[in-house]
Amino acid sequence: MANIKTLFATRIYQDTLSKSSNFIDNLELEKSCLTIAADDEAGQKWCEENSFSGYTSYGSLNDLEWRFPIFKNVVQEL
Repeated sequence: MANIKTLFATRIYQDTLSKSSNFIDNLELEKSCLTIAADDEAGQKWCEENSFSGYTSYGSLNDLEWRFPIFKNVVQEL
């Protein structure tokens, strides 16, 4: 008999940021993310070399709060 199994299920927690949060500009956050994706040559190279069909900066950018201060605000809210 055939079986159906769930493997690698990912639970995602989703909620709005604090209602008192007036300092996170969504447009600035979006622009920052797009800039990172476009400029992160090390991340793009890793994706190509490892046949990763997406993009990740997990291992190539570890100073986002310095490069893009908006991330410091996001971290504070989370």
